[in-house]
Amino acid sequence: MTAMVKSAEDKQYEKGDGFPGLTWARKDLDWHNLDMIAHDDDLCGDQRLVQAKKIFCVSVGIPIADPNSRVCKGVLMLYKCHDKDSKLDPDRFMADENLKKLLVEASDMIPTVLDLEHMMKNFRKLIQENAEEAENKKQETKEEETGLLTSFKAYLSKFRGADHTFPGGHGYRYASWACLGTMLALLLISGVDSVLRQNYNYKDEELFVLIGSYGAVAVMLFAAPTSLLVQPRNIIGGHVIAVVCAVSVDYLTSEKYYPIIPQWIANAVVPAIATWIMCVTGLIHPPAGACAVIYMRGGPEIKSLGWLYLAIPVLVDAVVLIMLAIAINNLSSKRKYPLYW
Repeated sequence: MTAMVKSAEDKQYEKGDGFPGLTWARKDLDWHNLDMIAHDDDLCGDQRLVQAKKIFCVSVGIPIADPNSRVCKGVLMLYKCHDKDSKLDPDRFMADENLKKLLVEASDMIPTVLDLEHMMKNFRKLIQENAEEAENKKQETKEEETGLLTSFKAYLSKFRGADHTFPGGHGYRYASWACLGTMLALLLISGVDSVLRQNYNYKDEELFVLIGSYGAVAVMLFAAPTSLLVQPRNIIGGHVIAVVCAVSVDYLTSEKYYPIIPQWIANAVVPAIATWIMCVTGLIHPPAGACAVIYMRGGPEIKSLGWLYLAIPVLVDAVVLIMLAIAINNLSSKRKYPLYW
């Protein structure tokens, strides 16, 4: 048996070649009495059959045809072994009509069985794929929930603050310089503001130079002169950006022009846009945002200035405070301003 299987292993049968090939060619039950094999011209000389004759006495090939086209799709080979105790004549065995009928019915049923087996195989594969997909989704959901929980915990942990410690206050000398500088700077601007208000008008409104946001600028210039947020280019650039945004958007809120944006929305949009531009350009200066809001919320005294608001009071105040910061901060051996222009 081993020798027969080995001799036929990986054999590709052509039509008319060997038992399977003859069944394929004849498209009907193909019986062979192996004891008479030497007299069969189609099989004579096939060395594979030498081994078959030692084991079997009868072979039958059953064609497996497509139910619709009747094209032969395969061949099923059945063999009957030699039985020393049986006196069954091979020719009578092959002539058994009941056996032939059974084999013909089997031939008709085999394609259906194979189709069902193929369908069941695909069905099992589909079930397995669906199960794997469900498991993957379950795993992804679990990982997503775990990720969200981890992210939320990390978010809450930031509420505790970083590992930095409170730096504490400055010495009395440092605080005195900051106090003196802030007072002198705002005293000068306040005096100029008083003179302008008493002697100069613009569009029937008093001119002024003192605005609230520059109180914050003065504090930063003298209390934190080394801060990158209060260097000259940041003060001037940040204020220019903020005022340009404020005056431009104001045209879209004023009843005189194109009132398409509600005032309460514009109050938030202007500093937001200014902040974005300051971040992109590197000219971040927090008091500039306050300067923009002051204009947006201002009364006739401020709104009547229009683009003049950029020059007076904004740039005038900026230049005066920067000059005073240079003069006063550098009087101290431990202070230096600016870090860069």
